[in-house]
Amino acid sequence: MNLEQFLRNRSSAWRELEGYISRFDLPRDKGLDGAALAEMGDLYREVTRNLAYLSTHYPVIPETVYLTRLAAMAHAMLYYIPTLPLARLWPFCPKCFPVTFR
Repeated sequence: MNLEQFLRNRSSAWRELEGYISRFDLPRDKGLDGAALAEMGDLYREVTRNLAYLSTHYPVIPETVYLTRLAAMAHAMLYYIPTLPLARLWPFCPKCFPVTFR
């Protein structure tokens, strides 16, 4: 498969993932449901497979840079873990933490 065919056949999934990213800041903020998260995860995996192919065979074309950024943004959304406030950790410290190391 030549480069033009590859880009033409795969770019619809890239645009679809870009649409998810532009509609939602973070999954927790906008309430992505399970089906939407699953679809976004499938698109993310497809984009990363395409990125692996392009970075191997065509590392210096603009589409490789575009997919790298797209995959990074999707990864940040899909694997986001909110930080816990320090106040939620305080009850753990005097009770459970010392028991763990006895």
